[in-house]
Amino acid sequence: MKAILALDQGTTSSRAIVFDAAGAIRAVAQKEFRQIFPQPGWVEHDPDEIWATQVAVAGEAIARAGYRDRIRLAIDAAASEFYNRGQYTLDGRTVDAHQLSDYYMDLVKRFPLVSIEDSHSEDDFGGFMEVNERTGSAVQVVGDDLYVTDVARI
Repeated sequence: MKAILALDQGTTSSRAIVFDAAGAIRAVAQKEFRQIFPQPGWVEHDPDEIWATQVAVAGEAIARAGYRDRIRLAIDAAASEFYNRGQYTLDGRTVDAHQLSDYYMDLVKRFPLVSIEDSHSEDDFGGFMEVNERTGSAVQVVGDDLYVTDVARI
């Protein structure tokens, strides 16, 4: 059965909805996140918390719909965007390439991931090698930033 997982990012919560092939709602999961008020009239959000709530509600909705073993997921981590001076910023903390690989392995255990794109920075060859070795043939590791950024690498 074909299905669609829709992720709805609101200003106060993250929500995931699974629709079946006929368009009927099979499952819904929703989780609120912190509202930060730095001054009157302003509201801010923690992007790491938003990501965590999206991951959580996606997994919950998939499980509630009974599709846990039938849905496959792919992520484009775009890790070059949160890489600086040999370190990655993940969930509000600084981690190295190995710790980032540990994070991906945790995701692989918890979700039916079949592909991880740009798992590490385009210059982090060791990180790409590690996640590729650790996931084996079960997960496709794509490095479009790794290859398309520099023609000499192709």
